[in-house]
Amino acid sequence: MGFGGSSGSGRKRKKRTSIETTIKGELEAHFGRQSKPSAADIALIAESLSLEREVVRVWFCNRRQKEKRMTAPVGGLMAGQLLPPDSAQCFPVAEGVMCPVGSTTSLSSAPGEFLVNAAGNGYVTF
Repeated sequence: MGFGGSSGSGRKRKKRTSIETTIKGELEAHFGRQSKPSAADIALIAESLSLEREVVRVWFCNRRQKEKRMTAPVGGLMAGQLLPPDSAQCFPVAEGVMCPVGSTTSLSSAPGEFLVNAAGNGYVTF
């Protein structure tokens, strides 16, 4: 069943907690100092902000995940790497995947600049 309902086990989910802007700011400040607080620290933060310990624990878990998403490279690739848009034209090799030069898209600052592998055969290895 959906949010707030039971899924046959008879156990109900807790209602979603709404955190005020001022409290969110306090949590962000704590996160800036320590992104992974200990259980004791979480208990102290929860008490000082009048929140349940579990709410604070989950907020920190979610905030760490957000940080991870914000700092992750686009599509799993770093700038300057090449991305094959049509993998049907590519084939696996020992070093990774090899694609024809014409079927690649550059994520670098100079689009259209493509590299040729050491053999100079017009393929790029990813």
